[in-house]
Amino acid sequence: MEELEILEAPLLDAARRGDTAKVRRLLAEGAGIDQIDKYGKSALMLVSIYNHLETASVLLEDGADVNQANSWGFAPMSAACIGGNLDMVQLLSSYGAARTFTNRDRTKCTAEELATRTGHTALTAWLVTSTRKWTTPLHHLTIIPAARAHALLRKGASILAATAPGDPTPLSLARELQAKGEAAEGSAAALVLSWWRPRLLALAMGTHTRLGAESPFRHLVGHHAAIEMIAEMGS
Repeated sequence: MEELEILEAPLLDAARRGDTAKVRRLLAEGAGIDQIDKYGKSALMLVSIYNHLETASVLLEDGADVNQANSWGFAPMSAACIGGNLDMVQLLSSYGAARTFTNRDRTKCTAEELATRTGHTALTAWLVTSTRKWTTPLHHLTIIPAARAHALLRKGASILAATAPGDPTPLSLARELQAKGEAAEGSAAALVLSWWRPRLLALAMGTHTRLGAESPFRHLVGHHAAIEMIAEMGS
């Protein structure tokens, strides 16, 4: 029966094994990205269970439903929390995964509760902090690739987004990573750090026009702290 199921659902089999190349090929050939097995598990659910991070990234980028749950209310985020897979939880979170699940008996369960019950203290700590303070995909700088960060920025994602005054922004998180030597060239954090100067200058000068290489505002580079304060007040 299992062999028959695999033959009927090659995408699910490839996802279960973490065969990223085959998943890419099957999606390009038109495989249904949110198809499920007999237990209601989607390809994204399977990669979340087995912690295939690269394959999960491909599925999410191609539009997989991050919150697709089976009849028991078990979702990809549920699987990642139970497994204690912090990177997977962060990846799913960066695509808007819900943190609260409705079980088959209509009771509610949170991601934090699942991580706590299974003894994953580091994951629990991250979930507690990020549930309240990590409000946008761009906050997830340690997990999203630079290409995705660039796409988010081009679409208008704010490097100053925060839940409340004093809470982390993508820019402040990027600076923290830089201070720890974790904002290598080509990373999402490095991109945010390189992005903020022209954007904040534009905000400070009262315009959102893209600044060219010969912008007359370049002479203000010695006043970043004041410009940033002005920009934050107006954002």
